[in-house]
Amino acid sequence: MQHFTRIPDRLGDTPNILDLFLTSNPSAYAVTLSSPLGSSDHNLISVSWPFSPMPPQDPPKPRYLWRFASASWGNLRRYYADFPWNDYCFCIRNPSLCAERITEVIVSGIKAYIPHYFSQPKPFKPCIACSRAIRDREVAHKRYLSLPSPSHTLYISAQNHAKSVLQLSKRSFINRKCQNLSNSNSPRDFWHLAKNISNNFTFSSFPPLFYPDSITAISSVSKAELFSQTTNN
Repeated sequence: MQHFTRIPDRLGDTPNILDLFLTSNPSAYAVTLSSPLGSSDHNLISVSWPFSPMPPQDPPKPRYLWRFASASWGNLRRYYADFPWNDYCFCIRNPSLCAERITEVIVSGIKAYIPHYFSQPKPFKPCIACSRAIRDREVAHKRYLSLPSPSHTLYISAQNHAKSVLQLSKRSFINRKCQNLSNSNSPRDFWHLAKNISNNFTFSSFPPLFYPDSITAISSVSKAELFSQTTNN
């Protein structure tokens, strides 16, 4: 439903819809309009929706660490040689189930004859993980500049890893904020989350520019001035 959001203060002017709320699921939201606050000439828009908190993330699972130096390789070979593969794994027509049973037999032999222990899962620390991934990417980039041919694959791998770590950190941050928001009645928490999310879309991604005297233009104003001087010249 559309409503006028600005009512002009002069007779004869037409009301306008200047403040928009866009959604692909309008039936899930309730929109109400109130009179302007203070000296503003725009109506106050209030939007409400049934908020459901995001499901908690699964805790990290322990990982098997194998002691291959202490493995009983002879017993493991005999275990695989004596196992009735045809009767257990290849007696069915379903390839997926057949593959699952083969994997089950292989893993069971490994667990039986190779000593192992479990690693203690470490909590994901976004700041440390991001800094390490970015550092590794920069090191790989320097190697690529010096030796492009042999270092290209390593650089692409480090670049992709850094990108995935940054995305994971961003999702982890937003999920944590959403969980905190679901347990809070303070509007301050909501606007803190909205500010953090909106900052990802307001920062300029345009690289720094250089003046003829080698001074670097970093801010948006200095970049615009440099472009203006270039156009005028």
